Order: sequence, then C-alpha cells, then structure tokens
Amino acid sequence: MSTKSVSLDGVLKKNEEIKIDVGRAAGELASVYDVLKQENASVRAMKIALTQNADAESRVTKAAEDLKRVNIKLANEIAVRVGIEFELDTIKTDLAVVRDDLLQAQLTGRQAQQLALTDTLTGLPNRASFDQALNHGLVQA
Repeated sequence: MSTKSVSLDGVLKKNEEIKIDVGRAAGELASVYDVLKQENASVRAMKIALTQNADAESRVTKAAEDLKRVNIKLANEIAVRVGIEFELDTIKTDLAVVRDDLLQAQLTGRQAQQLALTDTLTGLPNRASFDQALNHGLVQA
C-alpha cells in the first residue's frame, strides 16, 4: 500500500465531478440525437452534430476511465479501513483478556490475603492478623 493515504472525501468529490461531466455529455448526446432525427436538417448541422457526438463520446470514455481510478482508490481506502477495524478488534480482544487477567489476579490476591490472615481450620484471625492489627493500632495511637 502506498504511504499516501487516499482521502475518502476527495474520492467522493471526484466521483461527483465525473457524474456532472457524464450528465453534460448525456445532454449533448440528446441534442445531437434531436438534430440527427430531423428530416430537413442541413448537412452542416449534421456535421456539427456528429462532431459534438464524437466529443461527447470522448468525454464519456474519459469519465469511464476516471471512474475506474476512483473505484481503485475506493477499494484501497476500504482495504485500509478494514485493516484498521481488524487491528481495533484485536486490541479490544487483547484488552478484554488483560482485564479478565487483572480481575482474576485481584481476586487471587484477596484470597491469598484472606488465607494469610486466618486460620484455615477455624477461620478465625491468626497470629499474623493479630500482629497486623496491633501494628496498625500502635501507629494510630
């Protein structure tokens, strides 16, 4: 992929320009058709109409080529955005895993602290709990 990022707004603006050009060419082709279907049109008017027809066809061909380039740019922009969305989804998944791991670590830490401060048989505070409470009380006093 190129290092230059294609602006979606720029691509859409180019698409609108092409649409306007094709509309103008269609209008010219309609007026050419009107001249050519007249039975009493002069040879000069027909030649002018045929020249206008060739010009309009050329503009339509150029518009088709421009649309191909616009479609390529849009495809590239979509590919970039899909890649970014994939990266974001991966990051979200990674963050969810980290959050779950952190919550599990906190729970394990609380359980470890509970085990360290209570007697496993009776569930009553143990000597470590007593020492901790005594030190806390002495600091408070």
